[in-house]
Amino acid sequence: LKEVKRIQQQYAKQQKTQLKQKNRLVYGEKFFYLRQLWRWKTKDWLHKTSKFLVELWEERRLHTIYIGYNPLWKQQLRLRKKTSQLFVILPFNKLISLLKYKAEEKGIQVELVEESYTSKCSFLDDEIPKKQSTYTGKRVKRGLFLSATGVLINADVNAAFNILLKGDPQALPSRSVGGVGGYVVYPLRVSYPAMML
Repeated sequence: LKEVKRIQQQYAKQQKTQLKQKNRLVYGEKFFYLRQLWRWKTKDWLHKTSKFLVELWEERRLHTIYIGYNPLWKQQLRLRKKTSQLFVILPFNKLISLLKYKAEEKGIQVELVEESYTSKCSFLDDEIPKKQSTYTGKRVKRGLFLSATGVLINADVNAAFNILLKGDPQALPSRSVGGVGGYVVYPLRVSYPAMML
């Protein structure tokens, strides 16, 4: 992904320089080369990532995968300029379609789940992910979510469990304040050296 990001930034810089030339876009050889290089690298990254994930799912004997999806996630975006620039240009729909077809070949079902309010509602407090006037938990800082009982959880883990429960409400056993068996509250960072993305 770093390589894709670097090429995309070069491509954006080249495009910006050309736009400054009296509002005339004069496409040069470097511009076309960077655009084509970005396409090749992105396609390669998408295929490697999707293959890696499907093999991981197969290894763990998963039969259904839920992916959080928002049809307007790129249009209604409020991120910093650099983050937004990379996020908007990456073809996530292409990644999802690659995941679907590669997973189906292995007998794994992939379902898209509408992800609204999954990051605002507290998974640990059994809060149903829907629009409300007030929410029991809140995001205290980047990456941390505080439940009503005062338990800190990774914000992405909170949203991921809410997406899972939206897709299949019976997917997890009944919950307690400490999370599902305690492992939800303390997520581990796992790195896979075989796959350097």
